[in-house]
Amino acid sequence: MKKRRWKRIFASTCLFLGTASAAAAQNSTLSFSGAVGDESAVLANGMPSSTFLQPLGNTLSLPSLAVPHFASSLPEPRPRSASEESDDLRFELGLSFALVRIRSSPINATMGGPSTTVGYYVTDRLALESTVTTAFGSEIFDHEHTKYLFFGAGPKILFGNGKWRPFVHGDFGMVHMLPQTAGNSQKGFGAQLGGGAELRLSPLWSLRLEGDFVRAQVYPGGQNNIQAVIGILHRFK
Repeated sequence: MKKRRWKRIFASTCLFLGTASAAAAQNSTLSFSGAVGDESAVLANGMPSSTFLQPLGNTLSLPSLAVPHFASSLPEPRPRSASEESDDLRFELGLSFALVRIRSSPINATMGGPSTTVGYYVTDRLALESTVTTAFGSEIFDHEHTKYLFFGAGPKILFGNGKWRPFVHGDFGMVHMLPQTAGNSQKGFGAQLGGGAELRLSPLWSLRLEGDFVRAQVYPGGQNNIQAVIGILHRFK
């Protein structure tokens, strides 16, 4: 009797375990088939299957934002004129021809020769310049030739911004005259005051027209003379 009872208990236990194992296996099969079905549905909608294998944070993507393009409101820079470009060039070299008229009691002559000017612009309008003028004239007295030398320095003021730019200047220095007359010195105080205009050919080059009153303190009483100058100017740094 005891053996039969233990056999029944053992058989019941085996039956119970077998039934539980079968039920668990059936549930696993259903879950797996459901997951496969869901993934197939997602694939059918156009989403990649790799989405299920990535973390949620990696599957998020931000929409691309179109940045609007705003046209620049700044005006275009105005092209600089030739006179404005030349204002940046501080140094000036002038090579000219001067015609000098000397009128005095011992000498009355018209002479011509080279005139050289070197200037530096302290501002766009104000320059400091130095001038050397040499002129030679006809023969007078006993085979003597008239010779004139002026060197001096002073201010120059330039006006205007157009193609023609007027100017005024004053140079103060010394005059040397030949031939020497009896009882008179060859050297004395000299000054030239005048002005003219510069025709701007380019930022670097200009044509210069000038007229001056020339005071020479050489012969007794001094002389009031005039000169006319034409030449070219070169501006540089």
